[in-house]
Amino acid sequence: MNKYLGFTLVELLMFIVILSILASTILLSTSTALLKSPRQLYTDIAAQLASQCMEGFIGQRRLGGYTGIFSAACPNTPATIPALCSSPPAGYAITTPITCGPTLNGDSTYNTLTVNVTGKGSASRTILIASY
Repeated sequence: MNKYLGFTLVELLMFIVILSILASTILLSTSTALLKSPRQLYTDIAAQLASQCMEGFIGQRRLGGYTGIFSAACPNTPATIPALCSSPPAGYAITTPITCGPTLNGDSTYNTLTVNVTGKGSASRTILIASY
């Protein structure tokens, strides 16, 4: 009778199945723990605040035109700030700096508006707004 050394195909398949079940369990618990961590939650809230503030500026641009956001040719701060941007929730601060000047092929009719959210979490959104 010949003696074969090694594992059979069935044994190898069973090992792979058991190993994959253990690995998926460990990865699932790790990803769940990361998603529920406070730091990720605060960063998600900051990103949502920045997006909502930026949407407020886009809405002002659509309703009032370029002058609905910028009172002078190139101010350092917006003429009107949406309510969410001026009164953020506790633990967060929102700044809206404007970069003025030629930003696109030497054309000065474009301003870059950035919304920065800092505090418990941080996020930033930037948009190029044109006067047309």
